[in-house]
Amino acid sequence: MINQNGAFYLKGDSHLTPDAEIIMRQLQLILESPDFRATKLQRAFLKFVVTKTIAGESDEIKGYTVATEVFDRNEDFDQSVDPIVSIHANKLRRALERYYLTEGANDPLIIDIPKGSYVPTFSVQEAEAPENSFQFYREETRRIPSYGRRY
Repeated sequence: MINQNGAFYLKGDSHLTPDAEIIMRQLQLILESPDFRATKLQRAFLKFVVTKTIAGESDEIKGYTVATEVFDRNEDFDQSVDPIVSIHANKLRRALERYYLTEGANDPLIIDIPKGSYVPTFSVQEAEAPENSFQFYREETRRIPSYGRRY
């Protein structure tokens, strides 16, 4: 599907989301950034939930699934006894927030994991131009529309 700004979108469950290629490109930017201070497991967690969401399998993203598939917990995993997923989710949220406050401040796409869920959301933002500068662009060549910043 193409919106009025020429961006390619996938039809999501309740709203339009940027297409998989754009999301994966943003994920790669985040994972390769030195300003994204996340552990190897937290990076795997982010990649897992983004990939599942793009594949249309966001309903499968639960604490148990993340624990067994990302953190190698046994099938008898009990989140009430072992809070590994929620602990790493909180640390991952902070790492993403820091990334978007630093190197990712002007990235066109924000990947977020809202509190209370492990399913990522994707939103677009427009880069802020420095004061007293002119931005010249052709509306029809923009890839991602602007809906404002989230952070």
